[in-house]
Amino acid sequence: MMMLCFSCCKKDADVNTTPQLPPETQEGKNTFGCLVNGDVWLPQVPPNASGVTKLNADYSNGQFFVAAYLKSSLKDESIAINVLSNMYSEGNYILKDANNINKNARGIFINLINGCELETDSVNTGLLIIKRRDTVARIIAGTFNFSVTKEGCNSINIADGRFDIKY
Repeated sequence: MMMLCFSCCKKDADVNTTPQLPPETQEGKNTFGCLVNGDVWLPQVPPNASGVTKLNADYSNGQFFVAAYLKSSLKDESIAINVLSNMYSEGNYILKDANNINKNARGIFINLINGCELETDSVNTGLLIIKRRDTVARIIAGTFNFSVTKEGCNSINIADGRFDIKY
């Protein structure tokens, strides 16, 4: 009888219900995750969310776009990263704004519940590191971080971001 109790306790201890960031991979596993103000943020949409997918990405002619969505009863948020031109290789891309001269890259955080859309700019910047860009296998993988502020909205710090996407 006591043996049964120990096995039950061990099984309960092995179950981890705390959300975890996906591992950093470069295999086209269609993963995305980051920390938003220190909390794990993973894309998710309810099964009945018509027309909404949790992850969208595209790469074409040096332009890259990835957007992830978190829609639940408490949250309606998205995180997007755009490189509007000149992304022809792996490397570092400064996330600033759509009109900057440094590879035209930006990061965006949108909270539809409170109506806040925050974008990187010349003051609020970040970094996108493309670790794999494979146009044959159609895989893009990398890491990112950025911080954004806007009057009337909560400041957002996005850290430890990672994605591994087949487009």
